[in-house]
Amino acid sequence: MLNIAQRLEKLPILPDKVNILLDIKSSGNYDTKKLSQIIEYDPILSTRILQLANSKHFGFTNKIYSATQASSLFGLNFTVCVCVVELILNSLRFNLKPYGIQISEFTKLNDFLFKTLFSWISEDKASLKENLILPLFLKDIGKFFISDYLVKEGKSSNFNALIKQSNIYQIEDSFVGIKSNDLSAKILRKWEINDTFINIIESLDDVNTISESRILRVISTLGDFTKPFGKDNILKALELSENFGLDTNKLREIIDTLEKQYRS
Repeated sequence: MLNIAQRLEKLPILPDKVNILLDIKSSGNYDTKKLSQIIEYDPILSTRILQLANSKHFGFTNKIYSATQASSLFGLNFTVCVCVVELILNSLRFNLKPYGIQISEFTKLNDFLFKTLFSWISEDKASLKENLILPLFLKDIGKFFISDYLVKEGKSSNFNALIKQSNIYQIEDSFVGIKSNDLSAKILRKWEINDTFINIIESLDDVNTISESRILRVISTLGDFTKPFGKDNILKALELSENFGLDTNKLREIIDTLEKQYRS
């Protein structure tokens, strides 16, 4: 079993920029000048923001040439969250081989799940969207640590075969003694990330949970690593949405569009 306490003690130290970015997000001052300076002087962040802005399925109509321009179009909250996640992923340097997904695919999937979130939740619920951006991107951090353990223990292939036949969370629990969303929450708490975001992630598998967690659970089901935007996952996501009393018809329309884009 994964020694969780020991693993948490050996967490990499997050770059200072992560805390600076989160402070910008939480301050409410919307210091776009400071954000632009951080991005423009960091080649990893500027490349990621420009890549996203000019992507085939997620980008804007016209070519975007500067990260500052892209940031203004995306908005401060989304830009901060993308940068935070990019910095964290670069700090981890793990792979997701046991889950059968490459990092490039993981990034693409997250982008599409974000697009699902923003298309699905109406504009009059801006605070709801903002609360979900970071949890959407960070809910799978625990999977990186589980993957690292499974690879080192030589259990990667066995794990990968089993998650294709059963619930991922159940298989994770049986292999390492914890579900990835719970491990993600512990990691984020150790890093002293905002408790609001952590609580949303922790409550993913609780059917009597807060509205943010219900929405995130639906979107997470849609993006299940075993077959993202696959027929079974779509049906499960729509069923959950219906059970939670969410706008299932709108979600179905969005999925019909994004599924084709994701496959192309």
